[in-house]
Amino acid sequence: MALAVASGAILAGLAWTVVTWGSASRFPQVDVICAVLMLISGVVAWVATPPRDQPSPAQMESMLATNREALRILSALIQPALKERHRL
Repeated sequence: MALAVASGAILAGLAWTVVTWGSASRFPQVDVICAVLMLISGVVAWVATPPRDQPSPAQMESMLATNREALRILSALIQPALKERHRL
């Protein structure tokens, strides 16, 4: 959404500059507003994007299921101590 606003601000600023090219006193006001809007939208888009090296939630769920299964298999292979078997 922020990238759409930023690209819309760029297009609006360019269009306004082209339309008001003859009068130098009119186009800087709108261009400054579009530039500020573009800068704010760009910062919001940069902050809102997740890091690229972080796995997705689906990948994390898959890794968690795999680790749980491996732990269950390892726990089944290990004999508990005699004291623990009596408590069980």
